Amino acid sequence: MSSQIYILIKTISAPLDFVYDWCTDFREDDPELTGSNYTEKIIEKTKEKAVFTTETVKDGRIVHATETVYMHPPDYWHLDFIGDECDEIGDYNLTSEGNQTKLTMKFEITYKNPKFVTSKEEWEKSGNEYWDKLIIALENDYKNNS
Repeated sequence: MSSQIYILIKTISAPLDFVYDWCTDFREDDPELTGSNYTEKIIEKTKEKAVFTTETVKDGRIVHATETVYMHPPDYWHLDFIGDECDEIGDYNLTSEGNQTKLTMKFEITYKNPKFVTSKEEWEKSGNEYWDKLIIALENDYKNNS
């Protein structure tokens, strides 16, 4: 098994408390925000932790994952992702920058099969596209609730 480290940094036009609350309010319709083709089922959701499963069809087969997110308000959450193709550890840190918030994400992904390994460039492109869509939805929600 091989592991890779990936880092994404995003600037969001909303205050830190709103960004934290929005990003850690997991819902089963979250995939719709990004037009993603996976389904999400919430198993547990408390102030301290969210547990959910995801399922997607990839190359004609169903791929499962279980995600556990540990909340550390007001500015940090941690992800433990156990999936059919890979396991992932993710750390999300927020920093207030005036009227904006910087989100720094660090992921360590351990691939279970060499054929599932994604290049750093491919992973970062996909991750940036995904988060750019989420940030548009987040900023729109902030504007509509301000």
